[in-house]
Amino acid sequence: MPRVTLVLKTNEGGLWVVPQLVALRETGVGVTAVLPPGPGRLRRALDRQGIAVAETPFDFRLRPGPRTAIGLLRLRRLIGETRPDVVFYHLYASALATRLATLRLHVPRVHMVAGPLYLESPVIRTAERLLMHLDTRLIAGSGHTADRYRELGMPDERLRAVPYGVDLEHFRPRPADRAPLRTTLGLGDDHFVVVMVAYVYAPKSRVFPGVGVKGHEVLLQAWPQVVEAEPRARLVLVGHGFDAEGERHRRSLVERFALDNDPTVTWLDSVDDVRPYYAAADLSVSPSLSENHGAALEASAMGVPSVVSDAGALPEAVTPDSGWVVAAGSVDALAVALLTATAARRAGTLADRGGRARAHVRRRFDRDRAVAAVRDVVLDVVHVPDGPDERARVRVAAFCEQRGWTATTPDGACSVVLGRTPLALVAALSERADVELGVRVGPPEPGGSVLAPGARAVPLVSGGTGLQASVLELARNAARAVAAVRRSDVVYADQPGVVGGLALVAGRLARRPLVVNVVGDPAESVVPDVVPGLRGQVAHRLLPAVQRWAARRAAVTNFVTAEALQRRYPPTGSTGPGRSFAISTARALAPRPDPRPAPARPAVSLVTVASLEQPYKGVDELTQAVGLLAGRGLDVRLTVVGEGRLRERLREAAERHAPGRVTFTGHLYAADLLHELRRHEVFVLASWTEGLPRALVEAMADGMACVATAVGGVPELLEPHRTVAPRDPAALADALAALVADPDAWRLSVRHNLEAAGRVFDRRDGVDDLVGAVLDVARPRRRAAT
Repeated sequence: MPRVTLVLKTNEGGLWVVPQLVALRETGVGVTAVLPPGPGRLRRALDRQGIAVAETPFDFRLRPGPRTAIGLLRLRRLIGETRPDVVFYHLYASALATRLATLRLHVPRVHMVAGPLYLESPVIRTAERLLMHLDTRLIAGSGHTADRYRELGMPDERLRAVPYGVDLEHFRPRPADRAPLRTTLGLGDDHFVVVMVAYVYAPKSRVFPGVGVKGHEVLLQAWPQVVEAEPRARLVLVGHGFDAEGERHRRSLVERFALDNDPTVTWLDSVDDVRPYYAAADLSVSPSLSENHGAALEASAMGVPSVVSDAGALPEAVTPDSGWVVAAGSVDALAVALLTATAARRAGTLADRGGRARAHVRRRFDRDRAVAAVRDVVLDVVHVPDGPDERARVRVAAFCEQRGWTATTPDGACSVVLGRTPLALVAALSERADVELGVRVGPPEPGGSVLAPGARAVPLVSGGTGLQASVLELARNAARAVAAVRRSDVVYADQPGVVGGLALVAGRLARRPLVVNVVGDPAESVVPDVVPGLRGQVAHRLLPAVQRWAARRAAVTNFVTAEALQRRYPPTGSTGPGRSFAISTARALAPRPDPRPAPARPAVSLVTVASLEQPYKGVDELTQAVGLLAGRGLDVRLTVVGEGRLRERLREAAERHAPGRVTFTGHLYAADLLHELRRHEVFVLASWTEGLPRALVEAMADGMACVATAVGGVPELLEPHRTVAPRDPAALADALAALVADPDAWRLSVRHNLEAAGRVFDRRDGVDDLVGAVLDVARPRRRAAT
């Protein structure tokens, strides 16, 4: 299924993208919207439509400096995670950021231009002569904007003029609303009511200095001439400041024109539904200095004629017999047009203009036709994934060690697997192949994410205790794994783990190509004090041997580390050539809005994220270190995020080591986890063993100072003096004390962490290549089977 990713700099405005995305989805395209975080009107509208939203880690403020570079890298990673076949964007800040963030991603770009304001800047016009060539297609929201881009040199074959349009069913004449709203506003039927619906924007220093782009000043200067000639004229302004600066500018206009004492002018806040105000009006006015089609389309659709300026594409919104066009910025010309409209009302011809206005927008600006045209442009550049023929789709049997639970899709078609942490590589495979996912299942938990959208569940049992129960569990899981392997063309498994090891052996016996994702080191994690008894002794010898064998035998191997795991489990030894990758699956969190300050001694707040299933996450040693720091006079607090069978035992031990200083939250999902991380100053990881700890990478990327044990891939991430030997609470306490004691060292550590996390995220860019390699090794068998 092809995928389209929309990028937009706002979660409040831009509601016109909703029908565009819905139309794309109705063709079978997968759609995702990348927006700033927060519950804006656009976000709520997308949620109502069930359209996936990814919160962008970038604020779209393109200012020189490392913060912008890091933000663009995070945006690039987020867009890459959506696996787009085309990237679609509106609004110039979105366009500029997305163009830069997707350089060399080899994905088509479609830019829809909402308005031509930015082209008023000579600097931006010059830049656009070059940057516009990064757009595979450019959809101009008006004929005027298309002409501007033709002047800059955009070839006609890559340029389309398509309006955003207006919903003619939503915006239609509503005569029944006229009298009630007029009564609410204290107006009679004999009043001549002019409405202007627009946000207030503060003047831009370089474009139209001293005047807001919507032209409120021009209208307010012209209005006294209208009232002098027509005392029953009333002006209704609807719309607050677009932002804080815009609201300050609005208040300055109220004071400048003494509107609080002017009974002929009513200025209302922004409203969710503007239709009653159009219904109550005789005339709409759009005196903008730069504009696309603006409010004139909505007014016209409701049968209200308009006076518009000749700025931008506004003249396209009216005809000579449906409205009036005046020179932008001309107070006298606007006053004359408004007075001409009052004369038309007295003559009884103004309503006829309203009827012709609706007919005009029906011919040229029907939203349904516009949405269909936009949809067709986007689909024209979509790169359809390989293997559209169902018979040729590769079948993958994938196995992971994460515990999860199953749920049935709403249509009852299949069972999907939910869990705590999505499986990025399996999810990428499931977009281009048929994937069956084997996972140990248990009771459902609140929340959860689909581990791999599109993958079908192969539930495996878990929870056996004792040797006999473990043997029975192993036998049942082996039978289910073998069945899935026999249905597959290629076998994928996370390592280390019993489930994955079984699947790989079964795949080898069934002569299937093997794909191994190495995420940890069993030689360090499966030790007697973690898995006691005979079971532990067998696992300690067997699992590292299976992982070494799998890495040598695999046709494709991925390591989450850059070097550490590769040294112990070298890929493709004497058995022939294979492909090896080093791709991390850590996700980039949305950036913290302000840098964390160095903690003011003696207070310091620590946080760790760890599974509490096994002791090797080192939580006990970490709580001991907290007790040591408290004994040195530091007011230290620790929050432990995670869940598992050892939670109560660890809580009791923490109360002994550091009474009243340790809090256990249980498991937290992405949004809550980010909120929790940002309440603390230092991230600590005290594991005895790790692969490349995702929680540590994500904390580093969020600008946290970090201390961790020097295990697995951790030395690839942190400065040497921010790591300590495992199982050494005193050394851990010393490292933490040294970090918080020196603000300069703190800032250097944060800077190092941001850069190191960026390098990890850069390694995600190889996911497409890895998926391609898996498909390449599986296709010969699929062709033979079909």
